[in-house]
Amino acid sequence: MIEYLREAFLSLGANRLRTVLALVGLSVGVSAVIAIQILGHATSGAMTGVFQGLSNYTFIIQPNFQNGFDSKSGVTTAQVDQLNSIPHVVQAIPNTQLTLQAKVGHADAQLSFAPVGGDPNFYPEPFAHGRPISAQEVGAASRVCVLSNFAASKLNLDPSLLDGRMLRAGPIRCRIVGVLSKPPQGALNLNFAPDVSIPYTLFERLYFRGSSKVYAMQVLVDDPSNIAKAEDRVKKYLSNLKDGKYTYQTFDNQFLANAFNKIFLVLTVIVGAIGAISLVVAGIGIMNILLVSIAERTREIGVRKAIGGKRSQIMLQFLMEAAALAFGGCTIGTAAGLGLGWWINSAYIVKISGVTVPLQWQASVALAVIFATVVTAAFGLYPAFRAARLDPIEALRYE
Repeated sequence: MIEYLREAFLSLGANRLRTVLALVGLSVGVSAVIAIQILGHATSGAMTGVFQGLSNYTFIIQPNFQNGFDSKSGVTTAQVDQLNSIPHVVQAIPNTQLTLQAKVGHADAQLSFAPVGGDPNFYPEPFAHGRPISAQEVGAASRVCVLSNFAASKLNLDPSLLDGRMLRAGPIRCRIVGVLSKPPQGALNLNFAPDVSIPYTLFERLYFRGSSKVYAMQVLVDDPSNIAKAEDRVKKYLSNLKDGKYTYQTFDNQFLANAFNKIFLVLTVIVGAIGAISLVVAGIGIMNILLVSIAERTREIGVRKAIGGKRSQIMLQFLMEAAALAFGGCTIGTAAGLGLGWWINSAYIVKISGVTVPLQWQASVALAVIFATVVTAAFGLYPAFRAARLDPIEALRYE
C-alpha cells in the first residue's frame, strides 16, 4: 500500500500544473460548501440575538386578529389565572405596555411600564444590580419595580446607584429593587422589553377594572424545551374557553428568528448548490488527470501486466492517485472553509446582534471526509477500471 501511495505522489508530482489546478478546484468547492454551512448556522444563531426582550422561559399569547379586532376575544384576569393549571405552565400574567413620564429624583424620561410575575425567569437578562421582585411582593401588590439597563440610560443615571431609590410615574410610586444587565448589542437589535417592570398584581390594581379584558398574556413555562407543548395547550384552552369562536397565536424568542432563518436557508441552499457544482467540476478535473495519466503511461501499464500485474493492482494504483488528490483538496478546502467561516463570524456576523455563535466544525470535517470519499469513488473509479482493462499487447505497442 505504501508503495502504491509513493507511486501516486510521484505521478502527480510529474504533472504539477494539472495537479495544482485539480487541487484548487476541489479546495474551492469544499471550502465554499463548508463555509456556507458554518455561516448559515452562525447567522441562525445571530438572529436569535437580534430579537430581545423575552425570556427563554416565556412566550406571549394573544387573539389572532387576522379578521379584525373583536373585544369578545379578550379574557378576564381570573381566566388568566386559570392558565396556571395547564401542564408546564408555571405562571400566566397579563401582558401590556404603557408609556409614562417617569422621575427618579430630578431626572426624568419617558419610560415604558409592564407587569411582571414573581419568578426570576420572567426577566430577559440577568441582574447587574439588586434583585428580582419576589413572589411575596407580587402577592402583596407591593410598590416595587425593576429597571432595564436602557431605563437607567434614558434617565442618565448610574445603574449601580438606583437600588432603593423611588420612581414616580402617574399613579405609580415604587421603590427600585434591581437593575437588569445590558443585553448584547449589535447593528440589528430589536428590544421589546419594558423599561420598568412592576408586580402584575399592582398593575391590575392600577389599570384593570372589573370589566377590563386582557388581550395579551405572558406565560412562564417550567423549561424552555416545553414551550411548544405549552403554547399548543394554552391556545387550545383559550379557544375552548371561547367555544371555538376565536383562535390565538403565540410569539416567543424563536418566532421571528425562524422567519428570518427561512430566508437564510434559501440563500444557503443556492450558494451551497454553486459550491456543489464546483465540486463536480473539480471531480471532472481529477478524472481528466487520471485519463491523461493513463494515456501517458500506457506502455508502463502494458509492461506491468505482461510481467504478471493483476487488474486489481492496476486499479488500486490509479485509485490511490484519485484518493491522494481528493484527500489533499478536501484537507486544504476544510482548513480554508473553517478559517473563512470563523473570520466572517467573528468579524461581521457578531456585529448583527452582538452574539458570538460557536462554529460547528465537527460537522464540517465530516462533510469534507464524505466529499473526499465520494469524489474518489465517483471520478477515480472509471479511469482506474479503464487502466486495468487495457490489453497488455496493445499497451506495449502504444506509441
